[in-house]
Amino acid sequence: MPLIQETFEVHAPPEQVFDLINDVETTSDYSEFIQGVETIGEDTYRYKVSVAGIPLSWDAKVTERKRPERICWQSLSGIELKGCFRLAPADFGSHVNFHMEYHIHNRFLALLLEPLLSPLIRKVATEAVEEVKARIS
Repeated sequence: MPLIQETFEVHAPPEQVFDLINDVETTSDYSEFIQGVETIGEDTYRYKVSVAGIPLSWDAKVTERKRPERICWQSLSGIELKGCFRLAPADFGSHVNFHMEYHIHNRFLALLLEPLLSPLIRKVATEAVEEVKARIS
Protein backbone atom coordinates (compact mmCIF):
# COMPACT_ATOMS: atom_id res chain seq x y z
CA MET A 1 0.00 0.00 0.00
CA PRO A 2 1.33 3.46 -0.79
CA LEU A 3 1.86 5.55 2.34
CA ILE A 4 1.44 9.30 2.49
CA GLN A 5 2.80 11.26 5.45
CA GLU A 6 2.66 14.98 6.05
CA THR A 7 3.54 17.07 9.09
CA PHE A 8 2.07 20.48 9.86
CA GLU A 9 2.32 23.16 12.52
CA VAL A 10 -0.87 24.83 13.73
CA HIS A 11 -0.85 27.84 16.04
CA ALA A 12 -3.59 26.56 18.35
CA PRO A 13 -3.77 24.04 21.17
CA PRO A 14 -4.27 20.37 20.22
CA GLU A 15 -7.77 20.32 21.75
CA GLN A 16 -8.95 23.06 19.40
CA VAL A 17 -7.33 21.45 16.34
CA PHE A 18 -8.74 18.03 17.28
CA ASP A 19 -12.27 19.42 17.61
CA LEU A 20 -12.17 20.79 14.06
CA ILE A 21 -10.68 17.60 12.58
CA ASN A 22 -13.17 15.50 14.56
CA ASP A 23 -16.12 17.29 12.91
CA VAL A 24 -16.01 14.76 10.06
CA GLU A 25 -19.02 15.98 8.08
CA THR A 26 -17.43 19.42 7.59
CA THR A 27 -14.37 17.93 5.86
CA SER A 28 -16.19 18.42 2.57
CA ASP A 29 -15.64 22.16 3.17
CA TYR A 30 -11.89 21.61 3.37
CA SER A 31 -11.07 20.60 -0.19
CA GLU A 32 -12.48 21.08 -3.68
CA PHE A 33 -12.04 17.34 -4.30
CA ILE A 34 -14.35 16.24 -1.49
CA GLN A 35 -17.91 16.48 -2.80
CA GLY A 36 -19.62 15.40 0.42
CA VAL A 37 -19.44 13.47 3.66
CA GLU A 38 -22.55 12.09 5.31
CA THR A 39 -23.11 10.14 8.49
CA ILE A 40 -24.46 6.65 7.77
CA GLY A 41 -24.06 5.09 11.21
CA GLU A 42 -22.27 5.43 14.52
CA ASP A 43 -18.79 6.78 13.67
CA THR A 44 -19.40 5.67 10.06
CA TYR A 45 -19.41 8.06 7.09
CA ARG A 46 -19.86 7.97 3.32
CA TYR A 47 -17.29 10.00 1.41
CA LYS A 48 -17.90 11.25 -2.13
CA VAL A 49 -14.94 12.68 -4.03
CA SER A 50 -14.05 13.52 -7.60
CA VAL A 51 -10.61 12.72 -8.99
CA ALA A 52 -9.91 13.96 -12.52
CA GLY A 53 -13.66 14.05 -13.10
CA ILE A 54 -14.08 10.45 -11.91
CA PRO A 55 -16.57 10.18 -9.04
CA LEU A 56 -15.48 7.89 -6.22
CA SER A 57 -17.17 6.98 -2.97
CA TRP A 58 -16.45 4.80 0.01
CA ASP A 59 -17.66 4.20 3.51
CA ALA A 60 -15.26 4.71 6.40
CA LYS A 61 -15.38 4.21 10.13
CA VAL A 62 -13.53 6.12 12.83
CA THR A 63 -11.50 3.36 14.50
CA GLU A 64 -9.90 5.44 17.23
CA ARG A 65 -10.75 8.78 18.73
CA LYS A 66 -8.65 10.01 21.64
CA ARG A 67 -9.02 13.71 22.29
CA PRO A 68 -6.73 15.59 21.79
CA GLU A 69 -4.11 13.12 20.62
CA ARG A 70 -5.46 11.30 17.57
CA ILE A 71 -8.33 10.37 15.32
CA CYS A 72 -7.93 7.34 13.04
CA TRP A 73 -10.15 5.74 10.43
CA GLN A 74 -10.35 3.00 7.85
CA SER A 75 -12.58 2.36 4.89
CA LEU A 76 -15.27 -0.30 4.98
CA SER A 77 -16.00 -0.34 1.24
CA GLY A 78 -14.69 1.06 -2.00
CA ILE A 79 -11.06 2.21 -2.00
CA GLU A 80 -9.08 0.56 0.80
CA LEU A 81 -7.90 3.38 3.07
CA LYS A 82 -6.62 3.72 6.58
CA GLY A 83 -5.16 6.76 8.20
CA CYS A 84 -4.71 8.92 11.22
CA PHE A 85 -4.23 12.48 12.38
CA ARG A 86 -1.90 12.60 15.41
CA LEU A 87 -1.59 15.78 17.41
CA ALA A 88 0.99 16.82 19.98
CA PRO A 89 1.49 20.04 21.93
CA ALA A 90 4.32 22.28 20.78
CA ASP A 91 5.68 25.68 21.80
CA PHE A 92 3.80 27.33 18.93
CA GLY A 93 0.56 25.37 19.44
CA SER A 94 0.21 21.93 17.83
CA HIS A 95 2.31 19.55 15.84
CA VAL A 96 -0.01 17.63 13.46
CA ASN A 97 1.08 14.44 11.72
CA PHE A 98 -1.12 13.00 8.99
CA HIS A 99 -0.59 9.57 7.51
CA MET A 100 -2.70 7.49 5.19
CA GLU A 101 -2.30 4.23 3.31
CA TYR A 102 -4.47 3.28 0.37
CA HIS A 103 -4.99 0.47 -2.09
CA ILE A 104 -7.25 0.35 -5.15
CA HIS A 105 -8.36 -3.20 -5.93
CA ASN A 106 -9.68 -2.46 -9.42
CA ARG A 107 -6.56 -2.82 -11.56
CA PHE A 108 -7.80 -0.53 -14.36
CA LEU A 109 -8.83 2.17 -11.91
CA ALA A 110 -5.52 1.77 -10.05
CA LEU A 111 -3.52 2.28 -13.27
CA LEU A 112 -5.60 5.33 -14.08
CA LEU A 113 -5.59 6.91 -10.62
CA GLU A 114 -2.27 5.91 -9.01
CA PRO A 115 -0.29 8.76 -10.62
CA LEU A 116 -2.90 11.21 -9.32
CA LEU A 117 -3.71 9.84 -5.89
CA SER A 118 -0.55 10.47 -3.87
CA PRO A 119 -0.26 14.11 -4.93
CA LEU A 120 -4.02 14.52 -4.57
CA ILE A 121 -4.14 13.07 -1.06
CA ARG A 122 -1.22 15.30 -0.05
CA LYS A 123 -3.07 18.29 -1.51
CA VAL A 124 -6.29 17.38 0.32
CA ALA A 125 -4.38 16.94 3.62
CA THR A 126 -2.65 20.30 3.12
CA GLU A 127 -5.94 21.99 2.21
CA ALA A 128 -7.60 20.48 5.28
CA VAL A 129 -4.92 21.72 7.63
CA GLU A 130 -4.92 25.16 5.96
CA GLU A 131 -8.71 25.30 6.45
CA VAL A 132 -8.29 24.30 10.11
CA LYS A 133 -5.71 27.10 10.49
CA ALA A 134 -8.08 29.59 8.83
CA ARG A 135 -10.99 28.59 11.08
CA ILE A 136 -8.84 28.91 14.20
CA SER A 137 -7.52 32.39 13.40
